Amino acid sequence: MKHTAKYLFLLCSLLTAMPAQYADAVNKQALADSLTVYANSFARVGKVKITRIRVDQDRADIFTNKNLSYLSLSEEQIARMREIAVQAVYGEQGGQCYIFTDGYEISELESSALRNELHYTLPPQKHPLVQNTSRAYKAERGLEGFHIALYGSHGLYFNQKDERWTFQRARLLTTVEDLYTTSYTMPFLVPMLENAGAIVLQPRERDTQLNEVLIDDAGLSPAIPVIGQSGRHGLKADKQDNHPVWQRTSEDGFAIPTQPLTEGENPFTAGGYAFSPAQPDKDKAESVTYYLDIPQAGDYAVYVSYKSLPVSTNNAQYTVVHSGMQTSFSVNQRMSGGTWVYIGTFAFSLDRQQNYISLSNYGKAGTFVTTDAVKVGGGMGSVARYAEPEAIDNIKSSDIYLESAADNTVQSPSLKVDKKKEDALVSGFPRYIEGARYWMQYAGIPDSVYNYTESKNDYIDDYAARGRWINWLIGGSPAYPRGKGLKIPVHLGLAFHTDAGLTRSDSTVGTLIIYMNRDDEKHTEYPTGISRLAARNYADIMQTQIVNDIRASFAPEWQRRELMNSSYSEARNPMTPTVLLELLSHQNPADMKYGLDPRFRFTVSRAIYKAMLRYLHEQYDTKYIVQPLPVRDFAIDFSGKDSLCLRWQESIDTLEATAKPDYFVVYTRKQGYDWDNGVKVENNKYFVSPEKDTHYDFRVVAGNRGGISFPSETLSARIDSKAQGRVLLINGFDRVSAPEFFQRDSSAFGFTSEAVPYGKGINFIGRQYEYDWTKPWVTDDNGGFGSSFMDHADCWYQGNTFDYPALHGKALDSLRFSYVSTSASAVKTIPDDIKVVDLILGKQKQTTIGAVKRLTAFPTFTPALRETISEYNLRGGNLLVSGAYIVSDEAADKEFLQSVLHIKFAGRHATRSGKIMLNLPGQGRTQTLLLTEPNTKTIHTESPDGIASADKESKVFARYRDSFIAAGVAHEAANNTDTVQTVGKTLVFSFPLESLDDFDSVYLPAVQWLVKSNE
Repeated sequence: MKHTAKYLFLLCSLLTAMPAQYADAVNKQALADSLTVYANSFARVGKVKITRIRVDQDRADIFTNKNLSYLSLSEEQIARMREIAVQAVYGEQGGQCYIFTDGYEISELESSALRNELHYTLPPQKHPLVQNTSRAYKAERGLEGFHIALYGSHGLYFNQKDERWTFQRARLLTTVEDLYTTSYTMPFLVPMLENAGAIVLQPRERDTQLNEVLIDDAGLSPAIPVIGQSGRHGLKADKQDNHPVWQRTSEDGFAIPTQPLTEGENPFTAGGYAFSPAQPDKDKAESVTYYLDIPQAGDYAVYVSYKSLPVSTNNAQYTVVHSGMQTSFSVNQRMSGGTWVYIGTFAFSLDRQQNYISLSNYGKAGTFVTTDAVKVGGGMGSVARYAEPEAIDNIKSSDIYLESAADNTVQSPSLKVDKKKEDALVSGFPRYIEGARYWMQYAGIPDSVYNYTESKNDYIDDYAARGRWINWLIGGSPAYPRGKGLKIPVHLGLAFHTDAGLTRSDSTVGTLIIYMNRDDEKHTEYPTGISRLAARNYADIMQTQIVNDIRASFAPEWQRRELMNSSYSEARNPMTPTVLLELLSHQNPADMKYGLDPRFRFTVSRAIYKAMLRYLHEQYDTKYIVQPLPVRDFAIDFSGKDSLCLRWQESIDTLEATAKPDYFVVYTRKQGYDWDNGVKVENNKYFVSPEKDTHYDFRVVAGNRGGISFPSETLSARIDSKAQGRVLLINGFDRVSAPEFFQRDSSAFGFTSEAVPYGKGINFIGRQYEYDWTKPWVTDDNGGFGSSFMDHADCWYQGNTFDYPALHGKALDSLRFSYVSTSASAVKTIPDDIKVVDLILGKQKQTTIGAVKRLTAFPTFTPALRETISEYNLRGGNLLVSGAYIVSDEAADKEFLQSVLHIKFAGRHATRSGKIMLNLPGQGRTQTLLLTEPNTKTIHTESPDGIASADKESKVFARYRDSFIAAGVAHEAANNTDTVQTVGKTLVFSFPLESLDDFDSVYLPAVQWLVKSNE
């Protein structure tokens, strides 16, 4: 709230009362300078200005601008600022000074006092929106049952004035803010929150799957009888005895759109829904089943919809059968009816009988179970937009006060009738790339929430809708009893953004966070009666956690910026504690050297999750526990003839003492099936007796009372009943990294390669082409320094999936080998009965992060691995090694490369076309293709090494067609009857086999040559 007029009036009336000796003695500029220096030693908050001073005999009130309120204020800081003020006003004589900033005396903003006084709590929710009842763990000291609303920044939108779809920000440094923040939320933050037991709600599509399958209840087979409209109201179980168990209404439900949605259309009011009285006897319960005709095998998010009635069950029993495995869920149908409700992501195959979602009518007597539709997969954008003659210009979120969201009284806009559907345009992009405005329409949210400008500006509508969306979620719940909405008790909200800012140096712009102490109607309390300064507590905890963790892990120079009370709609409108995070500058190289690295994004996301966890447990005065870090040194060993031993080590979190595992969960994926729901084990070993002649994949997570960690890499194994021998697959590819960059003083900077993402690369839009640091931003289409192409903006691409032993293992099945796999870090010795070691190096190479060269990771060969490999080869073991940077890696050992792998460096950037000519012994001349561009099929390799044979016994068997440089070298030692020692064969590829368009056609002949007897 602005107090300027009030302060000016007081200044005029009180200046005459100020004792002259003190008024004359105070040097306001010197005091302001002293406070500025002191404040900026803790955070970058700018200049402190003294607006006026009111002095009495023994008390002075000093009024400043807002900048002191930008600090996280401790008792010690407040005391020191008062000492500075006393010295400036009274000198040695002494007195009392009170300092006012942003309408508060600084003691009113003292962090620990606020945190002790303001506890925002909602009644315990015994039945949260969604619960996975099949999982092998509970997270009672985590976020079990908490509902969190999370919205990443912006998204693709339709610009009415330009009559085109476009991004809301400029395309800079290989990314755009619209997609960049999703590279935190999708792969890291949301899974962390869900691993801690939270229910995460988002206003944008969360699934990158390009396919989508929709099934309406009207299409269920056998058909459910339809009843008239009168049957929709006041349902009672004792009135249904003469009806079939499941019945359908004809209105108030979802109907599959037959064409793109246009202005004012809501698919959740176009059809009907089905219902059944709950059956308290489980043996008599009946289910409806949605069978899935999946167009392409892969991972798909599953959404369900239903109708919320006054007599709805709070424990609807859903079962998802995914590639033959079964996972069960409980859904509270008393909330969130009439929209898509996410329940999980699963791998579905093409077999209809192995892939379906069913809903049982089992439940408490007197309640009802409803069902409306199922949505599987993210799909493509399906909202079509028109040009608007009355379009208005874009306005910043902080520049306007939106209409009241406090009581959801905004009326639906008057819709123009002269627009033709054939003139409307869909984006042509996947739905997950589009802004929140379009997802809300597709998800049945009323247009009074998302259409603030009456379709005159989708840019404004998109950000204006987000806070109003939270209020729609919580309307009618204990968080907002008088509101209208979905009755979901959302405990926290977060708007995740990055802002613009540029320095011609290695200075980071750093982290800003925004809260708002008043809503549009000037209320200073939430509907629960708690002061909105609770959001300051939340913001303070989050900013502190993020900055501290970044400084400790990567960048001691990381800037802490303002803890700002400011009128941004995404922080102002929500009726539950919500903050707006501006993590860093997506325009500044010093920030993005870190920000494009998945390791940085993991750490930041974990800091955000920890902040939410700490804040919520602080509100309820309970103890929290942080979920563990992923396990390390995972390995599978043969254990006798018919069993396997899985082993691993826990990781130590140096930033969090509570993140210690108490147990582990082993997940298994058997050939032909999806992952199971896990087995809980107490120690770091697990023995398995697998079916013979069957491929198995395994993952391990660490767990405690706070939840579970991210999964380990995927390791694979198979015991063959007629095995020709045993193979050890070593996964030496665990690298994730930012793109490489060059920097020339303060005149030029550029990223020169693609990053190696964790899983999917969802923020990359194209290579940077403008390196001149002096080029200014003009428009988003003429973005100046950092401008990047947009040829990859329409889809994600495959990064490091950490499952390459599965690819290699499945290929070995046809050769009838038994195999196990291990991470490279877990290899100690290699048993004598291993016939071939297949070392997978992918795009592994020693890599730094940000500007700190000491933080190196991911060497191709550690000294320990070199020693183990050398010893194995010298006693007759055969080696298959593949990787893009084996010879150019800074950690490469030339002696090892020449004496053991029999190769040497020939050059970098050996191919761009990816065309390779092969002449494997016994195979004749063939050709293959290396994928050198980002794609959704597999990890690509943009610039692999060229190699050469290091001795006469080694022969080149593969060359890059566009450079004639060697791509493969084979070595077979000559027979020597004078020595007992027999050196094994080696076969080295200077590219990742995983990047081939046809993996099996190269991999299988390579293995066959290695195992062929050389006697």
